[in-house]
Amino acid sequence: MSEEIRYNGWRPIRPHRPDFNAEEPVEPTRFFDQLCYIGDHSVCCYLLETSEGCVLIDAMWPRERYAELLKAGIKELGHELSDVKHIVLTHAHEDHYGIADWFRSEFGTKIYLSEIDNAYGKDPDQIPGMPPLAPLPWDADVLLQDGDVLTFGDATIECVLTPGHTPGCMSYVIDVTDCGAPHKVMLWGGTGVMPWTDPDEYMASVDKFEAVCEKRGVDCYVSNHPFVDLAYLKLEIVRRMVDGVNNPFVSSPEAVRDCLEMFRGRAIEAKEQRAAGVAFKM
Repeated sequence: MSEEIRYNGWRPIRPHRPDFNAEEPVEPTRFFDQLCYIGDHSVCCYLLETSEGCVLIDAMWPRERYAELLKAGIKELGHELSDVKHIVLTHAHEDHYGIADWFRSEFGTKIYLSEIDNAYGKDPDQIPGMPPLAPLPWDADVLLQDGDVLTFGDATIECVLTPGHTPGCMSYVIDVTDCGAPHKVMLWGGTGVMPWTDPDEYMASVDKFEAVCEKRGVDCYVSNHPFVDLAYLKLEIVRRMVDGVNNPFVSSPEAVRDCLEMFRGRAIEAKEQRAAGVAFKM
């Protein structure tokens, strides 16, 4: 694909480019009745409040700065760190498994990860990250399988295996409410088409998850890398919201499909560049 800006109607076509150095903190923010954002402009995690305690979805980097960002965010949202009973991970990369094991050692928190990535993540030769990612140093408590449905009190998370970013990457459908109105949120687990990704496998995962989202009537989307959906700008609207302004995270099944099509586009771009003998840039 050309790097020049093209237009589709009034909209400029600007392909996503990751910015892993965009570390401006974001104020911890509730944006659904039971779902909250913790993170910065580069990477984030989500706090899901349930009748059986809190569930973290991802845990960011295991670096001191991010550990403090996560701990402070949980407290700012009105919880004790010990309220985190479960941590559900999308995949076994270091910028997502973070300090999950610290919560387990301190509070007995259960860690959930796909069985495939629980093994894959331990092999340093399989994760030549950019920058290099540390191998997974521990085992999860619950090894997830494709199609698992996790129930935490009054909350449910459906697990969909979507290999590509990693072999065992999981994407999730999360039931939430917005002022009592039910919605379903999708989280695509593996943002990047990596240098070692099979683009065809990645696109097959997009197809699979699109079908699940359509069947479930998913009408909202989030990302664990907020530069994908500009979540930090949406959260600014949430914090400034006045009567008559809709929740910017509530969208439509069509918008969910468009979001997933963006990921497909990245895989197509990678495939085209490889066919031309050009190294793919994330």
